Amino acid sequence: MRAGIITIGTELLLGDILNTNQKFLSSLLTSLGIEVYRHISVGDYEKPMKEAIKKCMDDCDIILLSGGLGPTEDDCTKEYLSEVIQRPLEKNEDEYKKMVELFQRKNYTLTKNNLKQIYTIKDSVILHNEWGTAPGEYVKYKNVHIFIFPGPPTELEPMAKKYLPSLIFDKTEIYEKSIQIMGLGESAVETRLRTLDLPKSLEINTFAHFGSVEIKIIGKSSSTNQVNIDVQRSIEIIKEEFASSIYSLEGNMMEEEIIKRCMEKNLKIAFAESVTGGLLVKRITSYPNASNILHASVVTYSNQSKEEILKVPRKDLETYGAVSEKVAMEMARGLYELGYCDIAISTTGEAGPIPSEKPIGTVYIGFYNGKKYRTKKLHLNGSRREIQKRIATVIFTELLKVELGGNNGN
Repeated sequence: MRAGIITIGTELLLGDILNTNQKFLSSLLTSLGIEVYRHISVGDYEKPMKEAIKKCMDDCDIILLSGGLGPTEDDCTKEYLSEVIQRPLEKNEDEYKKMVELFQRKNYTLTKNNLKQIYTIKDSVILHNEWGTAPGEYVKYKNVHIFIFPGPPTELEPMAKKYLPSLIFDKTEIYEKSIQIMGLGESAVETRLRTLDLPKSLEINTFAHFGSVEIKIIGKSSSTNQVNIDVQRSIEIIKEEFASSIYSLEGNMMEEEIIKRCMEKNLKIAFAESVTGGLLVKRITSYPNASNILHASVVTYSNQSKEEILKVPRKDLETYGAVSEKVAMEMARGLYELGYCDIAISTTGEAGPIPSEKPIGTVYIGFYNGKKYRTKKLHLNGSRREIQKRIATVIFTELLKVELGGNNGN
């Protein structure tokens, strides 16, 4: 099945907002085993919107429209769609009652333009919006599945997850499994993956994330038992091929897997960051349960803070420089001795754009668990931000491979 995504809003064309709906819908469709064939973004204008709908109807089985369902005069997505498919708009009494109750409950004034939102296309399936006021709609027209969703991501995302699979596939069950790979690039994973004898009934694709690669296995069938057998067989074959590089069979990102493993082992981690400037803590704390494994960390950007907070000897800073293996070790040791963690990780380096001590991209990472020091020297390329992100990837990979007891794929 092929899908076309039409995102609507003049603000998208002007660059005022990032088009996250397009990315989200593409990822969701891909996870369902549907090929995304076309992306179109149009302003709030009749001619380009109708042209976009007709273009997608020519070569797509599914059309997703997002945006243009609000109360303002230029919100005309369903109006233009109704004209293209020649089905009139009708007042939806159920949606009208819901809107009246909502506005009364919130003590809002129900104005005439709000009532635009309760007119829906004849014979459409209403996609109830529990997260906002404008309902979505689903229309089957000449074997094309057409979905209309509100533009705000906080409304579109839960609605799309809720309604797309069931309305597209009816009684067909979808089985999905994600395997996360670290330490290998997507091209290497893809090349090795295509040499394996995997079940032909499944769709198996790779997706690159920054620092990891996801292998996604998708099966669609009305035969639950056979799909489960094929999926499990695929997992076993992939595990054997990528055993040392798999860190999660549950679709976890690296940060999530670190939190999970630390909780299982009752371990606390902490970061003493110089070159990364707090990025490591930010990434870990972006996920639930981070407080269970991270109690405190420090950003010691200056030599003075390294000396005063982490007790890095001044003579080491003067002799070896802040960007050195010795200082990385002392930072990790000093952090550990503050008493907040079982594993202390330090970063020091040059991210640019102007070097001070060492060449740009020179980075030292330190690990200390109270018994053993371990350091790693890196030579990285890229912009300041890219270098910092690559440091984080290396640290998370090292944590999963070494400090937290090996991979999770065996």
